[in-house]
Amino acid sequence: QEIILTTHSPYIVSDCKKEQVYIFQKEANGLVKLPVNPKINTFGTSIGILSDVVFGKEDTISELSKKKIQEISSMSMESLDDIQKAKEASRVLGESVEKVLLFKEIITRENELIK
Repeated sequence: QEIILTTHSPYIVSDCKKEQVYIFQKEANGLVKLPVNPKINTFGTSIGILSDVVFGKEDTISELSKKKIQEISSMSMESLDDIQKAKEASRVLGESVEKVLLFKEIITRENELIK
């Protein structure tokens, strides 16, 4: 017996061979195209790559989180006090590449002010 399972979870896809994965897409007129297998091996592939290739989603964090990071990034960082405020504001963020890049930006600015 076979089963058909639909998902938006890259974790599920990472446990399947590419021959078991079918990507469905809609055309502009709303009709569904014939399903295709991914061009990459899916079994054991990282979630980030699967999100991009299989689901067409390049972002690794939500729009709300990205907006918060942009908000912090655009804060004034003209003094060490400003830097401290930016660090405090970033404490609400979980671990992500985007947070690491934000901290790199904050630390770089802090080092410029210390010199």
